[in-house]
Amino acid sequence: MNAWEIRDLILFILIIILLIISAVIFYKKNKKQNLYDSSSEEITDIEESVVAVENYAYPEEKQVSVKAPAVEKTMEENIVCKTENYGVHTAKIQSFKAQADMGDAEAMYNLSLMFKFFIKDKVQYLLWLEKAANAGHVKAMGYMGQGYSKSNNEEGLDPFLMFGYSKEKYYYWAKKAADTGRARGVCELADYYREEEDYENAYQYYKDALEKSGEENDEYTALYAAGLLADRYEMLWTFDNKEEEFLAAQKYYSFILFYNGDTEDPDSDYPMKYLSTVSKLGCMYYRRYQKDGASSQYGRLAAYCLFMSSICDLKGIYKKLISEPLSQLTEFISVDDMIEWEVHARHCAYLPDKIINK
Repeated sequence: MNAWEIRDLILFILIIILLIISAVIFYKKNKKQNLYDSSSEEITDIEESVVAVENYAYPEEKQVSVKAPAVEKTMEENIVCKTENYGVHTAKIQSFKAQADMGDAEAMYNLSLMFKFFIKDKVQYLLWLEKAANAGHVKAMGYMGQGYSKSNNEEGLDPFLMFGYSKEKYYYWAKKAADTGRARGVCELADYYREEEDYENAYQYYKDALEKSGEENDEYTALYAAGLLADRYEMLWTFDNKEEEFLAAQKYYSFILFYNGDTEDPDSDYPMKYLSTVSKLGCMYYRRYQKDGASSQYGRLAAYCLFMSSICDLKGIYKKLISEPLSQLTEFISVDDMIEWEVHARHCAYLPDKIINK
C-alpha cells in the first residue's frame, strides 16, 4: 500500500468518525425534544400535578423559627435563567412567577409543585412552598408542618419534606392552618394531635374537619377524616363491645360510601374505589352477627358486603380477609335476595346493577 492509499484510508476513517459523532449529537438532541413533547402531552394543566399531590396516601404555644431549611433566598433572582432550559415548562413557570410576585398564594403553591414534580429543584420547591404558606395557603401550611413531623422524618414518606423532627414547628404550622377555619387546615391540626397520641383532641378535630368539609365540598378531607373516625370507633367497639361505638363506626363507614350520594351511573368506578370500606363494613357486621343476641339482619348485611367485595376484588387483595366469614354466611348468599338486601343495607345500595348481577 503506497502513501496515497494510506492517506485516502485515513481520510475515509476520519469521515466515518465525524458521521458517527454527528449522528450521536442529533440523536441526543432529538431525544431531549421528544421528552419535552411527551411531557407537554401528558401534563396539560397544573391541576394534574395538584391531583398527584393529593393521591399521596398525606396532616402557637410559643414563637418559633418556621423557615424551611436549606432555602437560599438569592436563588429567586435566577429563576428566569434557570427555567430557560426546561422547554415547555418555561412559559408556565414564568406565568406563575408573575402571579406570585403580585401576592397570589395559589400561584406560589402551583409554582412550588412545578419545581418539585417537573424541574426536580428542591431548593426552589421549598422556597415557593414556604412563600405560599406564609401567604396563607392551607395546603402549603400543611406540607410545611409535615416536614417537621416525626412520622415523615422517620419513615421518609416525602424525601422533599424532611426538615428534622420538631414538635414546636409542626404545631406552629398545623395550628396556623387550622386557624384559617378551612376543613383541610383543621385536619392538619388533628394529624398533629394524633401523632402526639392525644387522641381525644385528634378525633374532635377530625369531627370538626368532617363537618366543615361538607360545607366546602372538600371530598379529600371528608373521606380522610371519616375513614380515621370509622377505624377508631371500630377498634374501640372491638375491645369495649359498646353499642354506641358500633353505631358510630357504622355511621362513618356509611358516610364514606354515600359521600356523593347514590350513584346511578352503571359505569361508575365507585365500588372499586371504596372496596376496602365495603370489606371493613362487612367484617364488622360479621363480628356483630356472631355476638349473642345479634339478629339475622346483621348476617344479611355482612353477606351482602362481603359478597360484593369478593366480586369486586379483582386482584384478590381482600380474599384472605373475607373468605372465612363469607363461607359461614352461605345461607344469606342468594341473588334473589339482592333487592331485599338493598332495603336493609341502604348504604351499600350504591353498587351498580352490572356488579350485582355478575
